Formats: sequence, C-alpha cells, structure tokens
Amino acid sequence: MREGELKGKLNRSFIGSATGALLMVIGRVSTGIPPAYLMMVISVPVFVYLSYPIFLAAYRALNNRNLNMDVMYSMEIGVAFISRILGTFKITLSSEFLFYEAAILLATFLTLGKYLEQKEKEKHRKR
Repeated sequence: MREGELKGKLNRSFIGSATGALLMVIGRVSTGIPPAYLMMVISVPVFVYLSYPIFLAAYRALNNRNLNMDVMYSMEIGVAFISRILGTFKITLSSEFLFYEAAILLATFLTLGKYLEQKEKEKHRKR
C-alpha cells in the first residue's frame, strides 16, 4: 500500500511539473484563444488532481480539531488558485496577473516534498 502511495505522489509531481511548464509557455506565447481561459481550462483538472490529497489531509486535521501544516498548505494553494480564477473573470484582479502555473507548481512542490518525506521514512523503517 505504501509503495502505491509513493508512486501516486511521484506521478502527481510529474503531471504537475509538466502542466506548470506548459502553463508558463502559454502565458508567454500568444494564441488565438485568450490565454486566461485556456490556462484556466488546462489547470482546473490538474489542480483538483494535485490538491485533492492536500485538502483531504487538511479536512481530516480540522475534523480532529488539529491545526497542522496540511491546513496551512491547503489554505495557501486554495487562495492562490481561487485568486487566479477571480482574475480570469476580472472580479478582483485584472487579467494581467494570471499565474495559474504558480498555484499548480505550489501544489506540485508540496506533493513532491511529501513524496520525499515518505520515501525517507520508508528507508528508516527498513533499517
């Protein structure tokens, strides 16, 4: 089971990295479609896929009346992503500040960090 979790975290990290790189390119290259909407369509499913375990861990922590780093991480990436969506529709920000890749890469780095942490714990368990 732990091996499957490790593989899942590594897969999420690869997908997040590739999507983040793609979003950076889209943000700097002009296409026929407005970049804000294209970036949003690409990033929403990837963000949900990446951040689901982080939000689930935060929910479990809050359900147990425990404030931990998972709660902080979920607030961080949630605010980052929601602000990008609000900027896309020009509700609070202008569309000049659409850094969807930042929210995706934040979630990717958190996932990668959890992968590395769990892998290191596995090494010490085997000793």
